[in-house]
Amino acid sequence: MSRQTDLEASILEAYNIIRKWEKRLLDADPTEQARCKREIEEHWEKIRGCGAGVVQTCPERSEGGGGGQNYPSSQTFGLFGEGSHHAGARED
Repeated sequence: MSRQTDLEASILEAYNIIRKWEKRLLDADPTEQARCKREIEEHWEKIRGCGAGVVQTCPERSEGGGGGQNYPSSQTFGLFGEGSHHAGARED
């Protein structure tokens, strides 16, 4: 598997874990809620790190035949700031 495929698989796995913790959070007592929130944030951090890796693996794109590099930003993937749609998203 390519590096990008590995990163994408890691993102999907982390997201699925987040979904499980979010479901558990709904019925948790206050102590368990704190644990769920920590686990959720830990996995979002993993996704952010993998997302940055995906951006780095994107092939170079030329604009207008010139030699300029144009890589998508992390905003493209909705991984940081306003592009994030998960609970507790931080705007960096």
